[in-house]
Amino acid sequence: MKKIAAILDISTFVWNQLDFNTNKHSYYQLIGLAPIVYEQVEDNRVPILLRAKLHDFLMLDFPYSNINQINPDYCSLTLSFLTKVHWISYDDGNDLSISTNPNIVKNYFSDDLKKESCSQILHIYGNVIFRYKYIAYNYFHNHTGNLLISTAAGQIEVDSLFYESEADVVQFFEQCKIKFKHSPKHDQYKAGGKISPFSCYNDRTGDPTKAQKLLSTSYSFGNDFYNFDAENEVYVRFVDSNDGTYHGFDVSDEGNNIPNEIKNRFNKNGRKFQANNRQNGFRNIDIRYVRRCQVHLP
Repeated sequence: MKKIAAILDISTFVWNQLDFNTNKHSYYQLIGLAPIVYEQVEDNRVPILLRAKLHDFLMLDFPYSNINQINPDYCSLTLSFLTKVHWISYDDGNDLSISTNPNIVKNYFSDDLKKESCSQILHIYGNVIFRYKYIAYNYFHNHTGNLLISTAAGQIEVDSLFYESEADVVQFFEQCKIKFKHSPKHDQYKAGGKISPFSCYNDRTGDPTKAQKLLSTSYSFGNDFYNFDAENEVYVRFVDSNDGTYHGFDVSDEGNNIPNEIKNRFNKNGRKFQANNRQNGFRNIDIRYVRRCQVHLP
């Protein structure tokens, strides 16, 4: 399953001065709603389609003076968000046949920003890696349905949110959340052989709360997600179940089992355990415990 990534409408950050002067109330509403989008993007660990060149153009054309008339704190909040959030980059592109419905390359954009927007759109059109979600304040587009991107070669539809309220934003991201579904083969009471158990999930109660929390706060690496289960002192890995959900299991902290990028985030040592061997009566044995309990036979 492809990972979700967001495309934040450029109009969110670059405004039409004439429209602002005559419709300030709509911009007041945007300043109230955009931080909810930022929060949902961060809480759900959703990367956004952004590169340094676009970021520089946004900073150059950002409506600092207009925003200061409404809420000065919004400037620092937005700039901080764009700095902290994970970026997905893209290459330059040029296709004179490309168009979108609605038109997201506004006439008031600078020429450089228009070119950059077209490069972004071409990337979306040719994307095969991510499930992109286009997110825009609907006042700027007055559109229902999804974003359509057309070229001479064909047309694609991009799942979209044209929001008008907080409820719109929250409901949309609720559908985008990665969801946990336990795999019985990782039953902590039955797993054996080379199958690792999942210590935080009790198969007898069937309560997914702890597992879902670990998944929701996990970090992505490659196609999987990792977290550290502090209660059980073990790293956990979540993998795609091929049905729109993820299942998890414990990972022994040895060798290259845990990517360095993940270990550096937590700066913790997890449990090391031997592969389960049900035939010999072992189940998820902690090597440190085995060593403490070892007896030397004569």
